[in-house]
Amino acid sequence: MRSIAIVGAGVAGCHLAAGLQQAGYAVTLISDRSPDDVLAGPAPGSAGVFGPARAAERSVGLNLWDAVCPPIGGIQMAVAPPSAPPLLTIQSDLDEPAQAVDLRLKSAAWIPLLRERGVTVGIQALTLDDLDALTQIHDLVIVTAGRRGFGELFPRDAEKSPHTAPQRTLFQAFVTGLAEPMGPTPGRITLMPGVGEVVCVPFYARTGQACHSILIEAVPGGPLDPLPTGADDAATLSAVQQTLKTLVPWDENWQTPLTLVDNQAILRGAITPCVRHPIGRLPSGATVLGVGDSVMLLDPLAAQGANNAVRMAHHVLRAITAHGMAPFDATWMQATFDAYWAYGQAVTQFCDVLLAPPQPFHLEVFAAAAHQPQVAHDLVHGFVDPPSVLPWFGEASAAATYLNQQLERQCCSIPAIC
Repeated sequence: MRSIAIVGAGVAGCHLAAGLQQAGYAVTLISDRSPDDVLAGPAPGSAGVFGPARAAERSVGLNLWDAVCPPIGGIQMAVAPPSAPPLLTIQSDLDEPAQAVDLRLKSAAWIPLLRERGVTVGIQALTLDDLDALTQIHDLVIVTAGRRGFGELFPRDAEKSPHTAPQRTLFQAFVTGLAEPMGPTPGRITLMPGVGEVVCVPFYARTGQACHSILIEAVPGGPLDPLPTGADDAATLSAVQQTLKTLVPWDENWQTPLTLVDNQAILRGAITPCVRHPIGRLPSGATVLGVGDSVMLLDPLAAQGANNAVRMAHHVLRAITAHGMAPFDATWMQATFDAYWAYGQAVTQFCDVLLAPPQPFHLEVFAAAAHQPQVAHDLVHGFVDPPSVLPWFGEASAAATYLNQQLERQCCSIPAIC
């Protein structure tokens, strides 16, 4: 039986542990925190998961919240100048509802579940020497711990990483007080070019209650940056809400009193998007494979972080099981990442398009999506499958071709015009 060690018990690490144990491997999962410590820790990102990643989670039995998490049935996008009504609104249902569950709740539930299934679980903050020791007793060591882990072990890939500084400053809060109709409801994104974005999605909190996640992405130096603070978290939320009332006065949701779900419900920070080389080389010369956030760190605006981690983990899972008894050497590691990069490159491109100032052709796409349901559907499903909107959401000529094709289809659907 081949033995594999996984460092990091987040989305990617637990997915790999579950899948490999299911496939008959001897799996060791190492977390730097116990489940109780994870659950009591600071707020993470909201980590919305779309249909393909949800299907991957179901395939390894990690879909524990389907009956309780409020479904995200679609996406609504509004393009608006600050302090003015929206210029246009785009909305489409998702083919399969998405969901957003507190990552602390996921990891805290998954770790003991994996132990019950036969995964060896260790709670330890590892050093490079510890990693080296793991390579001596396992056929493969995978590092999925990103910002909390061994980022320096995986050098930045300058060719794949155009950003050297954060593109947004971030504020996130998990709140109650926003009324929603029963059943699947859309996630809402307000785009304010040159200012930033406000994202609001249904969310399942670590407290076991349905609520909302509010994410504010501020363009550095713009009217949203820096967001105000208060004497405590409740006062900070109130001050931020006042800012939203000013910048997004047309959205009645921000007129509603909001309450934080608990005392660890606010996250502030900034992320420099980065792609790293997937092979970590230890002082001894041994190699480890990076997966998820350890090699692809994404700004949350495009909601790709958890989706990318799951899909990358699932790709590596399949690559491992297809490799038989051959050695997991550096050649295999690089080839495995390169095969995933065909998808991952589209993820980074989609994120970069949303982070950059919109070009005239983007406004043409938005305008078409506001009036043509098929364009709205295609655009919204870029969040589900980024390659599906490229190159037409990234290049002016491709956008023109795509929009002309959609116009021809629309005209041909009307017999009198055809």
